[in-house]
Amino acid sequence: MATDDISTADAARSWLSNTLPFFVQHSSPRCPRAFIALYFFNHMASKDPSALGDGSFSVSLPPGPVRPSPPEEERPPVREALSAGDILQATPSQPSAHSVLSGSQGIECQRHHRWVKKYFRDKIVWDVNPAEFIQAVWSFGDEDLPETPFRARGGRIADPPSYDPQKKAVIDWIKAKQETKSYEPLAGIANSLLHRVYGPISSQELRRAYPAQFKVRNVQYEGGYTQEKVDMSFSTVDTTTGERPKWDFEAAFLEVKKMKVAPLPSLLGGPRASNTDGNRASQTGKRKRSTIAGEGSGLPKAKRSRTPDRDAEDVQAGPADEDKGESDRDGLSVEQPDHVLTNNEAQAVRYMNNLMSSNVRSFGIGWLVEDNNMRLWYGDRMGIVVTRKFRFLHGDHRLFLRCIAAMGRSSVHGMGIFPDLHFPGNSPSGPPQLKQYKGAQLRITAKRPDASEPEYFEFDVDEQAGRIYTEFGVLGRGTSVIPIRARSDTSKHFQDERLVAKVSWPHALRKAEDSLIIAVRKGLAEAKPQYLQHIVDLKCSVTRTIEELGLPRVVLGLYPDAIDLRVCRTLVMKSYERLELVESVEDFKTVYVDVVRAHYWVWTTTRTLHRDISTNNIMWFRDRDGKVIGVLCDWDLAEQNLNGDIPPTVTDERPAPENPPAVALGAQSGGAAAQGDAKTRSSNALKPRYRTGTGPFMALDLLRQGTPPVHLYRHDLESCFYLLAYVCAVWNPENKRFGRLEAWEREALIDIWSSKHEFLMDPIVYAGVFKDAHPSLKPLADQQGWIWKLTEVFLAIEDHASSIRTLRVRLEHSEGYQAAGIEKKIKAREAERESEVSFKLFMEILGAPLDV
Repeated sequence: MATDDISTADAARSWLSNTLPFFVQHSSPRCPRAFIALYFFNHMASKDPSALGDGSFSVSLPPGPVRPSPPEEERPPVREALSAGDILQATPSQPSAHSVLSGSQGIECQRHHRWVKKYFRDKIVWDVNPAEFIQAVWSFGDEDLPETPFRARGGRIADPPSYDPQKKAVIDWIKAKQETKSYEPLAGIANSLLHRVYGPISSQELRRAYPAQFKVRNVQYEGGYTQEKVDMSFSTVDTTTGERPKWDFEAAFLEVKKMKVAPLPSLLGGPRASNTDGNRASQTGKRKRSTIAGEGSGLPKAKRSRTPDRDAEDVQAGPADEDKGESDRDGLSVEQPDHVLTNNEAQAVRYMNNLMSSNVRSFGIGWLVEDNNMRLWYGDRMGIVVTRKFRFLHGDHRLFLRCIAAMGRSSVHGMGIFPDLHFPGNSPSGPPQLKQYKGAQLRITAKRPDASEPEYFEFDVDEQAGRIYTEFGVLGRGTSVIPIRARSDTSKHFQDERLVAKVSWPHALRKAEDSLIIAVRKGLAEAKPQYLQHIVDLKCSVTRTIEELGLPRVVLGLYPDAIDLRVCRTLVMKSYERLELVESVEDFKTVYVDVVRAHYWVWTTTRTLHRDISTNNIMWFRDRDGKVIGVLCDWDLAEQNLNGDIPPTVTDERPAPENPPAVALGAQSGGAAAQGDAKTRSSNALKPRYRTGTGPFMALDLLRQGTPPVHLYRHDLESCFYLLAYVCAVWNPENKRFGRLEAWEREALIDIWSSKHEFLMDPIVYAGVFKDAHPSLKPLADQQGWIWKLTEVFLAIEDHASSIRTLRVRLEHSEGYQAAGIEKKIKAREAERESEVSFKLFMEILGAPLDV
C-alpha cells in the first residue's frame, strides 16, 4: 500500500466510530476478519459513490502492443467509435444453462419455462413460409409427391386412390374435447398419410431410409435433464407397459394443444379454403434479423421473417393461452413489444432444448399443433426457426401431406442426427432404426497432428464406456462427448486405446481448439516434455462450416451475424476420467497440483492462457505404474499471445446488456438470423471479446459490471483457487459426485460476483460455504489449510481493486496536478495488486515444487 493512502479500515472509521472495535482493527490486510469493514465500505460505495469522495473503477495494466492492422481490402467498414459506456460487456461463452436451471431434483419444469420465456425472445425467427421450410430441411417439393398414392402390387380397390387421411382418425380428432384424447387420432392421421405415400407399415422398411412412425408418448422420459412429458414423437421405438422412451432415439417432438371441437375439414366435405401450398414469399434473397429493441422492456425485440400470407384470414387463432404478459417470477418484468413467447411456444422451446441435449445432433425438428393450426420448428446451435401457422386439415391439407411425405423419405441425418454418426438397422441390409447405440459407428475424415493430409477413420461407439454426453440446451457450443474405439482398419494409428470424440459448435471467429492444443503440445515437447502427459492428447480433428454441412438455415438464407456464426468441430482424443471420480482426497490433491503446475508451464513456454479452469475441464488417468496424473482439457476458450495476456480490441466491440447473464449458451448476442452473403460475412468479421470462463470459477475482475478487463495469468490462477474451494464445498468422495453451491451458480454475473466477494470478505460467509463439506475435505478450509491461506492472497487483490475503483471515481472529478497525483497512485496500486499473487507463492501454499 502506498504510504499516503488511507487503509480501508481507516476509511470506514468515519461512519463506524460508534461500532464495535472489531470492525476497525488494524490487523494484517491478509486477515479476512480485518476486512468485514470493507464489505460495508463497498456496500455504501455501490449505493452512493459520492458519499466516499474518493472512488474508482478498476483497470488492468497496459495490454502490450496492439494486433497489426489487416490489409486495406480486408478491413471491415469504418464504424462510429463507441463510448466507454457502450463498450461490450460480454458473457462467458461456457454454456452453463444446466447449472443455472438445476435444483436438487434436476431441472424443474416451471423454472425452465420461465427462463425460456425470458431468454429466447430474440433467438427465434418467426413466420417462415412452410413450403420453403420443407424444401430447405428435406429437399422435398410438391413435385416429389407421387401422382397417385401407393397401391399394393396387383391390388385392386373399388374407390379411386386418394391422399386423404384415415376418415375415422379425422372424425376422432374433430370430436376430441380433451387434449390427451387427441393424440391417438393425430397419430392415426399422420401414419395413414405415410401409408398412402409409402405403403403399409409392414413394407415401409423396404422403401424408406428411416422407417419411423408417429408415436403417442405422454409419459416421463428415461434419463435426460428434465422430467418433461412430450405428447408425441416421430420414432422407430415402441414402448411397452412400464417402459419409458429416451430422448436419444426420438427424431422429432410433437407438442399438441387441442382445446375445442374442430369444424368439419374440407377433405371430409366441409367448406373449401384457398390452397396456400404454393404460397411463396414475394421477397427473394435472405431474410434480415430485426435489431430494434423493444422499447421499455429491457429485452430485445423478437424476430420475424415477414412472409405475405395471402389467406391469412383462413388461419384459425390458436387456443387460449394462459400467458398475458405476466411479471416474471425471477424478477424481470416482461412486456410485449412485438412477440412475447406464449406458454405453448415456450413449451415447444423446452422440448427443443431436450431434443438437442440428447444423442449428437446438427439440428432438431418439432411440431406445434394448436387445434387446427400447425407450425413446424427447427433448432440449431445458432437459433430457432418457426413457420407461420397453416391449417393442416383444411385448405393446407396438401402442405401437411408434403410435410409427412418429406419426413417419411428422410434419413436419420435428414432429421438432424450428426452426419458422421451412423446407426444399425434391424438387419445388415436394413435401414437405420435409431433404437440403440450398440453397433453405432463414427465415420470421419480428419487430420492427425503429424499428418499432412486428412484420412478416413472408422470408430465403434463404445457403449460399455457409458452413454453419449451432450450439454443441455439448443443454443451455444452444444458439446457432445462420444466414447469410441478404433475399428480394425483405423487401429494402426490408435491401437486399442480408449478414445472419445468431442463434437462442438464454437464461434467461427475463435482460434480453433485443435490448433491451440497442437501449439501447446509442440511448445512443451521442445521445452518441458515432462508436462505433455498433463495436456489432453489429441489424435485427429476436423472442422466444417455450416455451408459444408448443408444446414437448412443456409438454404433458407438465415445466416447469423458474423459474431454469432459457428462451425462444427470434431476432436478425437484420449479418454480420461472425470474429476469427481478421483479415488481419494490425496489423489485429488495430486491431480490439482499437477494441473496448476502444468498450466503455468504452458503459459511460460507458449504464452497460452486456458481461460476456462473448471471442474469439467480437469480430468485424470493412471499411468502404467498406477500413479494418478492430472490433465488439463478443453482448450476451446484458450488464447495465445506473446505477452501472456489477451489485449482488448475496443474497435471490435459492440454494446451488450448492462447486466450480462452468467448463462449465454455461448451466444454473444444470440442473433438467430441476419442477411449477408459469404463475401460480406468474411469481410465484416469482427473478433468477439468475451468474459471467458465458467461463472463459479471466474476471477472477480471478470465478474464485475463494466468493460471486461484484459485476461491475465493471475485470473486463471484465481480460477484455480475457486475450483479448489468449490470442490471442497460440494464433492462427496464416497459417492463420487459433485453437489451444488447455489450462491456461486446464479444466473447473473453480478450475483456470482457478490457471492464470491462476500466469501472473501466475511468469515461467516466463508464458514457457511464449507458447513456441509465432507469431513475428509474440511482440513483444506481450516486456518492452516490451502483454501484459507489462498483466501488471504485473493482478499488482498480485492482490497487493491476496491482502492483503485475509489481512486478512479476521484480522478473523474480532478484536474491538473491533482489528477496527475491520483493517476500516479492508481499505477502504484495496480503494480502492488499484480505483485500480490504469483505461481511461486501459490505453489508455496500448496507445499509443492515449482518444477518436476
